[in-house]
Amino acid sequence: MRLIFFLIATFFCLGHGAAQSPDKSIFQNRGAVRDFAISPDGQWLVMAHEHEALTLWDTRNGAQKASYLGFRYSPMCLTFSPDGRYVAVGSGDSLVRVLSVPALRLVSALQGHLNWVYDVEWHPKRNEIISGSTDSTIAVWSKSGSPMLRQLKKHQDWVWTVLLSHDQKHLYSSAGSKELYRWDYEEGEVVTRFYGHHAAIFGLAEHPNKMQLASASWDGTVRIWNSSSGNEVQILTPRGAMQAISYSPDGKFLVVADKGGDIYIYETKNWQKEREFQAHAGGIYALKFQKTEEGLMLLSGGADGYLKFWGWERIMGKAFRP
Repeated sequence: MRLIFFLIATFFCLGHGAAQSPDKSIFQNRGAVRDFAISPDGQWLVMAHEHEALTLWDTRNGAQKASYLGFRYSPMCLTFSPDGRYVAVGSGDSLVRVLSVPALRLVSALQGHLNWVYDVEWHPKRNEIISGSTDSTIAVWSKSGSPMLRQLKKHQDWVWTVLLSHDQKHLYSSAGSKELYRWDYEEGEVVTRFYGHHAAIFGLAEHPNKMQLASASWDGTVRIWNSSSGNEVQILTPRGAMQAISYSPDGKFLVVADKGGDIYIYETKNWQKEREFQAHAGGIYALKFQKTEEGLMLLSGGADGYLKFWGWERIMGKAFRP
């Protein structure tokens, strides 16, 4: 896979909490980057912009190929279908739109939520779309636009995050009133409840190799859980309200980002903090890893309107130690 984008940055030494230049960036004057995703084959990058826009980019040459402007309110979240032919987008107008790739033509608009849709997942085996909304529900859909397949209603507050487990048998969800659940996906029942956070939970990540869940909250903590029992394994206290989170593909590191634009990197063996740097001028809404021909990249989307690409080996190299 090749990722070629503009605004190649000048590198400089990473100091403790100091601003850091990315390897590459994309900027559009469309407000915050609320979410982004790269297609399974690595060819297409889609970005959700706060100012009612979706843009699609060809990763082979960095060119913008399409845009969709049919939102009444900001698109908040998106995910690709397993075959990469479609993207599901949740937005502030309560709809989940399914768009074709690469044209970004509307295929269907899934109606049933009563408020903002903040997160979406696509179940690979069942080919179902899962959405979490501020109407306190989680919905399951087919992409065809047929009526909602089912609805999960255990949450008492706004649902911020939904995350499908690696084994695809469970679903994690978090809500505004400190609720964090693990569901049996087939049965639609809560099987594990996680207790400990004191504020809204905006980020979830499952360890690639262990039964371990990480959660990022506005209470200023990142909590590590045994995902089966719900027992708390570790508490991290980076600084400020935490928003986004991702494990490295090998599971050796956990990356978290806060409302102020800082990124923190922890090794997962002893939970020591390895790095801390300012990445964005404003909150970071999404963090994801991507393997490319240039090496492993950490991608971050922020309130400053930038999508930034960080070479993993560079930011973790000895030359850039604080």
